Amino acid sequence: CFEDDQGLGEEAGNIQQRSWVRLGFFMGASNTSESLQYPHTVRIERYLGGVSWAILVARVCQLFPNMGPSQLVVRFFRVYSRWNWDPSEGAVILCHSEQRSGDGFQHHKVWCPPPKRTTMDQPMVASASPMAVITPAYPSMNSTFGVTSMTMETLKRELERGASIISTKGVNLSSRASWESLIEPLHFFQYDQGGYKQFLQIEIGGASELSHKSAEGLVNSKLKPLLLRKMPEAVPEDSSKVPYRAWTGAMPIEDPCREYPYCSALFVGLSIPAGMDLRPAVREFMERLGVELATQMPEYKAGGMFDVRVRHVPSASLPDSVRSVTCKRKAADLPDDDAPNDDDAAKRVRLTLKKHCHHTVSCVFYPCFITC
Repeated sequence: CFEDDQGLGEEAGNIQQRSWVRLGFFMGASNTSESLQYPHTVRIERYLGGVSWAILVARVCQLFPNMGPSQLVVRFFRVYSRWNWDPSEGAVILCHSEQRSGDGFQHHKVWCPPPKRTTMDQPMVASASPMAVITPAYPSMNSTFGVTSMTMETLKRELERGASIISTKGVNLSSRASWESLIEPLHFFQYDQGGYKQFLQIEIGGASELSHKSAEGLVNSKLKPLLLRKMPEAVPEDSSKVPYRAWTGAMPIEDPCREYPYCSALFVGLSIPAGMDLRPAVREFMERLGVELATQMPEYKAGGMFDVRVRHVPSASLPDSVRSVTCKRKAADLPDDDAPNDDDAAKRVRLTLKKHCHHTVSCVFYPCFITC
């Protein structure tokens, strides 16, 4: 059950009326008919992107060049579940790249490891990422520069979970059953199945499909730098979770206020002590979001209107369409063991990825009001 003292602050009991933070914008779109593809990738939430995962896989292939695909999967989890991720001594590097001199090279800086810490209690360099996966081409860079300590802990926990599954269930990953056990669902929204108990629900409503998708993409891109990084430090209520974890991508919902025909929501799972007040961080997020979007593209004229609202909801009050969601792919999207045509299997995977891509148009947002 949800208790009143577990909200954004002392007034969380009246959550439907008092805990909303609302931001209205006027939106003006450019005349171009072309839309920009905005994929909801994990990079937005400071997890690893495709390049980083490809480098990690390539490094395992370098270490075990004579192993088959299923054995490489086993080695992937075994190696990285035990990896020393300290960037000063545990960077994942495919080949070393040296700084070049001469005309045209002075503006390119090759990644170099941060100073080695003499003790574990010594803090890391402020600008250093907790992990380093280095691109092989010149100038080499850290492809995981945006990973935070919270997302790093989640990644390590999942790698350890994968290694545990493989060690207990064997290495026969050529069968569908083994794949199903390895990619078991993450019950992010189901508290009784290990998910989060409380959530921040960031609602984006739009008068048209284009204005809604534009707002959704831009708000999603600002969620990490303007909100999650500003959250107060907290010891998680559940030791198996990080205190704040964002669900990747927006999910369509019905507008609770019934003001807009198009509405979706971003979700941040909360595992924080009772009574912690998140209202200052949320207010700052809404204020900075308005300033950011107004100053980045001031040359456009105001047009349609959309709203962004933030409220705190318990797991039991989430929309039914959200509570039933897990991150597991359907079995139909997995390649068959005896697929007669590899192209058909690849096509199904591409179609699955396409479902998670959204379109936006060039647009600008002008802040209208901010009320709490």
